[in-house]
Amino acid sequence: MKRLLLIIALVLLGVLALVEQSERWTYSLWRALDRVPEAEALAHAGAPEPIAHAAGVLEGHVYTNSREALERALRDGYRFVELDLRKTIGGDYFAAHRYREFYEMTGGALFTFLPPTRKRVEESLIHGSLHPLFLEDACRILREKDAWLVTDKARDFGALLKACPMPDRMIVEVSSLNQYFAALDAGIRYPALNTHRIAEAQKEGVKILVVTPETYAKAEERDAFLKAGGSLLVASSERCSEFKTLFGRPGTWVYTDRCSPKR
Repeated sequence: MKRLLLIIALVLLGVLALVEQSERWTYSLWRALDRVPEAEALAHAGAPEPIAHAAGVLEGHVYTNSREALERALRDGYRFVELDLRKTIGGDYFAAHRYREFYEMTGGALFTFLPPTRKRVEESLIHGSLHPLFLEDACRILREKDAWLVTDKARDFGALLKACPMPDRMIVEVSSLNQYFAALDAGIRYPALNTHRIAEAQKEGVKILVVTPETYAKAEERDAFLKAGGSLLVASSERCSEFKTLFGRPGTWVYTDRCSPKR
């Protein structure tokens, strides 16, 4: 039995290694074919502002990604609103952090790892009173207020732009160089790479990074990246003490749930 478990563990490690290498191979091929698109910084977005994380807090709840939370954030003066995006079983993007959490907030389901149908999303209420958001509806609301959408977890960049055709006001979080340049190639103007290797990302021409406060504290790498015209989005959504020290720094946008000076 122990031998079988060891074999399974080795196979899984091998699969993970191949996945990691495939990202590098794909990106290397892009470079070899001279197909690496030119990235843009957030220069025209104006001075850095807080980002309402998962649409911000509403009625004491966070991570709702709901219509009401989005509308409240915009009333409170936010110009940047982050929404987590997941697909229905039919391929429509809607706002939810994870499927399991969506089901927990809306009454449960037998198989919480499966995507819901569009009808299930339309008929659900979050915490009994809040309405889920489809991407096309969120985009319409944001466009009316001249606000920016920051997305997380969306990897079908073509479908993203089809449902929300405002690339001039959309920041798309990605988790690898391959995804970063694939997003640029698809027409996403502002992909943001989630990483803890600032200097390495800068060498690859990345202009926008999502970092933790711990990574942001690497002063030499951070300052070199900002001096070169890069932008940093700091994931500091629930730590108010860190938010107060980070908010207002040049080139630095900060995610927040409860700690924003706008609330």
